[in-house]
Amino acid sequence: MTHRRPALVVDDSPERLAAFRQQFGSAATYVTSYTAAVGALTATRFDQVWLDFDLGGAKNGADVAFSLRRLPRQRRPRVFIHSENASGAYSMLTTLRGRFQVEMRQPPPRSRRRRGA
Repeated sequence: MTHRRPALVVDDSPERLAAFRQQFGSAATYVTSYTAAVGALTATRFDQVWLDFDLGGAKNGADVAFSLRRLPRQRRPRVFIHSENASGAYSMLTTLRGRFQVEMRQPPPRSRRRRGA
């Protein structure tokens, strides 16, 4: 039996969240805002965090990355940055580098279905 490690997915795109749900199913927690991400990180220990930069609010993924730095060393997850925003992704990378295992990943592909199809 395969053990699925808990993951936190931080992204506000419904299309990307759907792709992550196909990948992780119920093994992940899905949030769409800075506030929800920080709340989840406070309440739960995650093995992985999948982090987008643009979250559609006043706070973004760089703010989440800064909050991650406050976690005790034994609670630090592996971080996967999956943002289409190159400068935002770089900002998160520089915030986390040296303190976390961090990788840049391509975001899940967006759906190519046409509206009304």
